[in-house]
Amino acid sequence: MNKNELLEKMKERNRLSKSENQLAVDTFINIIYEALQNGEKVSLKGFGQFVTKERKSRNIRIPSSEKEVRVPAKEIPAFEPGEEFKNKVERIIE
Repeated sequence: MNKNELLEKMKERNRLSKSENQLAVDTFINIIYEALQNGEKVSLKGFGQFVTKERKSRNIRIPSSEKEVRVPAKEIPAFEPGEEFKNKVERIIE
């Protein structure tokens, strides 16, 4: 499902306009961006949490030159699903 499809489903369920739903989704996403940039996590009980995790430094090989390059460690965004979320998705998949 892409963003437009999500907005349409939201419109069907909450009877808000597509632009009102888009504002809500964009605001939600921007708040998550800002929190992660500030080193915070965003926890939604039962759903999961948005966090940053450290990706360790590693060596990679550049295919065109066969040269190895060291990539430094860095923080990357991640989503950790909550138990309720995992259980609901498991039931759907089974």
